[in-house]
Amino acid sequence: MMASVQECFDELKPAIQEVSRMVRTAPLDKAERIG
Repeated sequence: MMASVQECFDELKPAIQEVSRMVRTAPLDKAERIG
């Protein structure tokens, strides 16, 4: 059980990192456009 959950999490990690990167950069992009 735990092993399969860990495998799924390892597969999701790249997607989570990509989303978190977009979330971090999105507000900066908006601020630069407004400024």
